[in-house]
Amino acid sequence: MLGFPTSDEIVAPDGAGRYSTFQHGAIYWSPTTGAHSVIGTIYDQWAAAGYERSDLGYPVSDATVAAGSSVEEQGFQNGRLYSSGARLTADLIPAGLSFGLPSLGTLTVEAVTDGVTFHGDGFDVTFLKRSEIYAEIGIDILGAQAPRDFTMLLPVPAGFRLQADGGRVDLLAPDSSVIAAIGLPNATDSAGALVDVSAVTAGSSVTFQFDKTARVPVDSLFEAATSSYDDFMSIGTQQRWVCGTNPNDCRRAFPAQSMAQKISSQEFPGADQGDNRADAARHCLWQAYTTEMANEDFAIQIADAHEQDAPGTPQANAMDAYNNVTGRAVGLRNEGNHAGIEDTSLRYAHEARIVPDPVGLDNEDGNDLIVLKD
Repeated sequence: MLGFPTSDEIVAPDGAGRYSTFQHGAIYWSPTTGAHSVIGTIYDQWAAAGYERSDLGYPVSDATVAAGSSVEEQGFQNGRLYSSGARLTADLIPAGLSFGLPSLGTLTVEAVTDGVTFHGDGFDVTFLKRSEIYAEIGIDILGAQAPRDFTMLLPVPAGFRLQADGGRVDLLAPDSSVIAAIGLPNATDSAGALVDVSAVTAGSSVTFQFDKTARVPVDSLFEAATSSYDDFMSIGTQQRWVCGTNPNDCRRAFPAQSMAQKISSQEFPGADQGDNRADAARHCLWQAYTTEMANEDFAIQIADAHEQDAPGTPQANAMDAYNNVTGRAVGLRNEGNHAGIEDTSLRYAHEARIVPDPVGLDNEDGNDLIVLKD
């Protein structure tokens, strides 16, 4: 797993430890911990945090990978580091973007669809890789004994930096361009009230701080993306505002986007997913599921906010608006029937009319879809 060595034995900066690097990781030794390998996404995260000089210190065990999954876990002098093992493709980060969860205690690992849930003392943290460029993350505070601050380690390269900017955290390249973005958790308490969450960055870590007066349980969801950042509900400025004013509807409808993306790309595979049948299916499914899971008014609000966050050409905007109307109609006609939503949306997408310039085109019946190109 380590591959071939890429260095001789090197004295660690503290003068006591030793290490050797390999193609896919390193072996670290100290007089008190012995020799242990560090590999995978945990190596990337630990390295970005400062290796043995980080808060974690030297490794005290080898990394383990859960059977049948990519989930990684390793013990260090000052805690354990957990990682889903999943990587998001990111420009300028060859190894990709991953998320580590440091913990003073032992967490229980549960495999779930598209990812993993880490169960702690009174809390759950879930990582779901929804595509090559985005993931959904959930932090649920289940008991009063749970912490209210949750830290994640990212493999931030030298010269890059994390920056908390209003309602999101950006990973910035040396030229200040955005490489990735992480939304703030959309969190609600036991009474359904919005819970304040702030983000603090330090080096390669981001800590989400939940209001300590919130009534448990507290449920939260948010997204991390390495492309098309403003497309996402917890990252796009206008969509964050809509979710902040409609937190319960937002939570109920949160899965709609990933469901629509997955189904449309499977039905219409290919690199081009814009202005065509894949795009039409995605918008119809998204608005249908959002309407069914929440309500039509919220679906309209989040669709309008999405177009403001990620505007296209007038023709593309008109196509999306037309197909969103059909999606909401499909959702209303298929309450409690997700299979019906999928079947109807995909059938409409296959039968979609080609309308190169739909600006000004009204959608009175919600019974069809349009595309700009085949």
